Amino acid sequence: MSPDPAGVRAIKLANPQTWNWYAYVQNNPLRYTDPTGMYTCKDDANKCATDKDKAFEASRQRDLQSKDKGVAAAAAAYGDPTKDNHVAVQYTDSDKGNTNLSVSYNGKSASYSITVSIPGAATGTNLDGLVGHEGTHVEQDTALGASFKPNGSFDKSLNLSSYGAENQAYHTQMTILQQSGQSWTFGQGTVNPSDTPAQINSTINQFLADPANGYGVTPQNPGPPILTMKKDKQ
Repeated sequence: MSPDPAGVRAIKLANPQTWNWYAYVQNNPLRYTDPTGMYTCKDDANKCATDKDKAFEASRQRDLQSKDKGVAAAAAAYGDPTKDNHVAVQYTDSDKGNTNLSVSYNGKSASYSITVSIPGAATGTNLDGLVGHEGTHVEQDTALGASFKPNGSFDKSLNLSSYGAENQAYHTQMTILQQSGQSWTFGQGTVNPSDTPAQINSTINQFLADPANGYGVTPQNPGPPILTMKKDKQ
């Protein structure tokens, strides 16, 4: 009866149904749910009014304005603040972010929730990059969680490997950092504003391949799927 509150941020060019703001869950309510198309804040009883909440939302808004479709889509994946979109945002003292998918089913229904932990000390462009990185995981986890059926079956093609999920997320993050016009040290490599997509992909792959960075995964050795991933290291 009312349009999606996410508005143009809900649109995905590859999916024509998203252009209709009055369509609900791709016209498949038996499989998908989306109470409001928004995210909740765990640190202040969902008021989303702390300084960290405001900084997070400001970064998300900057990412939404990106000319890069992947960055904008990652920011849109959270939805808007204060309403439940299966996504809860909280903050951590660690310098590493984390996105966790939890799925439950009982034969009659299936549900999922996503908890995103953002480094509380991050600011500026670094925070923009982290919000984009974790937003990519929110996109991935939402697609996977929404594919679950009451009997526990799901679309296995959406259960990306550690390599596949992280490669996508780091591409989003590096695009944001690259657009800042500065060079960024990334593991043992550096991302420069002039780097080509192939150069960035090579830097990301070198980072992911090094076990010292917490991954040790490659296209040939992609690691475990999303549902068994424990940590998302930044």
